[in-house]
Amino acid sequence: MDEKLLAIEEDEELTEPVEALAFALDGWRLWDDEDGEAFHDEAAAQVPEWLGDEAADRRFNEILAETVERRSNEWHVVRLQRMVHEVRLQLPLDGYPRASALLEQGCERFDADPALGKVIATELLVDVVPLGAPPFVEELLDRLAA
Repeated sequence: MDEKLLAIEEDEELTEPVEALAFALDGWRLWDDEDGEAFHDEAAAQVPEWLGDEAADRRFNEILAETVERRSNEWHVVRLQRMVHEVRLQLPLDGYPRASALLEQGCERFDADPALGKVIATELLVDVVPLGAPPFVEELLDRLAA
């Protein structure tokens, strides 16, 4: 997690607390290989290579949201709450004042708005997409991560 904290601390463009919180969490603690593979297979099947970038990004994000909706359940909700709680218990982090402030704000927003759980879960699903996706899916993943 130190590498992620350093990235949050130093990335001046990262100003959104919920985005910082999602970045700090480990997607593998919420999703498994099956979930990543399901998303990968659907994206590869439903986003044609010939589709323009904007339309492909839109369809890719729709598939991502649909996958999270279909594959998540109460276990995922509780697990994500625990993951966020674990982050909160570690705050403030010595040597990372900016990251600590962003993560604290992210935790507060998560607590205040239950809908943010789906947003974070969606970001974390991308972490478990298997390597070796077709090149156009890899490009979509790269654009989503940017």
